[in-house]
Amino acid sequence: MKKELIFIIDSSFPYYSGGRETWLSKLFEYLIKKDYTLVLVNKINYFQRKPFFNLNQRIKIITVPTLPKFLKGSWPFATLFIVINNYIFSILTSLKIKKEYKYSKIKPLIVTLNPGFCSYGALLLKKFGFKYLCCVRGRYAHEMVKNCFWFKKKWFKFFRRVEIKTLQNSEKIIANGFDTKENLKSYVAEKAYTKIEVLPNGVEFRKYNKSKVTNLLNVKEDIVLSVATLRDIKGIPEIIRCIPFVVGENEATKFVFAGKGKQKPYIEHARMLNVLKYTLFLGQRKDIPNLLKQSKISLCVSGGSGISHSAIEALAAGVPVVAWDSPVYRQIIENGKNGILVKENDSKELARKILMVLRDNKLQSKLRINGPKSVEKYDWKNVVKQFITQIDTI
Repeated sequence: MKKELIFIIDSSFPYYSGGRETWLSKLFEYLIKKDYTLVLVNKINYFQRKPFFNLNQRIKIITVPTLPKFLKGSWPFATLFIVINNYIFSILTSLKIKKEYKYSKIKPLIVTLNPGFCSYGALLLKKFGFKYLCCVRGRYAHEMVKNCFWFKKKWFKFFRRVEIKTLQNSEKIIANGFDTKENLKSYVAEKAYTKIEVLPNGVEFRKYNKSKVTNLLNVKEDIVLSVATLRDIKGIPEIIRCIPFVVGENEATKFVFAGKGKQKPYIEHARMLNVLKYTLFLGQRKDIPNLLKQSKISLCVSGGSGISHSAIEALAAGVPVVAWDSPVYRQIIENGKNGILVKENDSKELARKILMVLRDNKLQSKLRINGPKSVEKYDWKNVVKQFITQIDTI
């Protein structure tokens, strides 16, 4: 008999896209094929966005109302608003799930897509016989205070306490990379650390590897591609600062940015450096495999954590990858073999490595051959098997 699973995500997925949402959509796709009964608990879609992901109609959706984000504004107590909103989500989540399974003798396993308040509702449900598995895909407390300017240290301690409490009370913790696991080791108790298993991001290997080369963008220059949300933590400023050094020696280069986010600050940055004509901002795209096949290089320079989704997609597509020499990318890239590693946050060195790859056809060929071989194991079929193995032990 297949298990019923409840997934809790503190976003309006499938109307919102991000790393967690992409991971969850692919997981749903494969679990449905294996006849799992799936329930999604999400936040209300206040902005009436169109769905970014198409979910199978067999998935039951329980939507939790919260305060609309536009009420937060930029007032001094914005962090307090976030806390209140998250408490509302946690309490209503627990109440809705409790009501839904009031008469069920066997309680479904809950999978939470973040520690902290995303898991707090599941924690409240433990006394009613529910168990939960917590997925960790980043540094929760740091992310919660990233835009906090008032009492930042105190708020950080608060979010860290909530994070630790929800992690330590989970049945199992799934980290999205070995770097994420090591980061958790620095502040969770030994008992909680022993519950951590690493489950990487997945890739539709055949889709990316066999995608055809098409000139979608009608660009004649060599394309250096960044597939990432337009945020500073994704390394966008460092990429823009490297452009003058690259085009100073190879003017036939176009830096293409594919990802959601506010373009204006980065367009202004490029204009200030007089390199705007060498850039192209595409916004969010669904044709990433084809964009990768058209590119000479894929830049992977995020400061986040976990086995990088965009990096394994680029490697699967056989595109030479230039990435930061950080724990995030050292998990999957062996310098000079299946990719090129660069000193983190060094724009000049990044430019030098980009030029090195563009000029060396033999190196390009080596990276294109070795890249796919190194990430075939991350095919979604294998990742889902690992996930099922983990939930079957709870």
